[in-house]
Amino acid sequence: MTARLAISVPGSSIRFVPQAAESRQKYAYVDGKRSDTPATDSKGRALQGFAATVELAGDRFSAQVAAPTPLPSPAPLGTVFQGTGGAVLAISNQRDAFDLRVSLQLDGFEPAKA
Repeated sequence: MTARLAISVPGSSIRFVPQAAESRQKYAYVDGKRSDTPATDSKGRALQGFAATVELAGDRFSAQVAAPTPLPSPAPLGTVFQGTGGAVLAISNQRDAFDLRVSLQLDGFEPAKA
């Protein structure tokens, strides 16, 4: 049984460093299978996804990030970004609670100011 916890947080409280040089189009899943339909946010915008090391409230963790804005191509290695707008941090368990998945959906992001 899959359980999920979703927490809304201000995007400005999130900083992250992408683990990939570019983002990829996210696709919607129907009945557990990937469809050809792009995944969208609550405003109907197509989502781009990438893995990142995220910092929130002083803690760092790896997460799958989704946002309507793609990473700059190619994203300079080690660039720190900051979320904008709102964000939803979701933690879910897959397969008997031994496979935790952390995901983060952002309204947007920009390079962090020093």
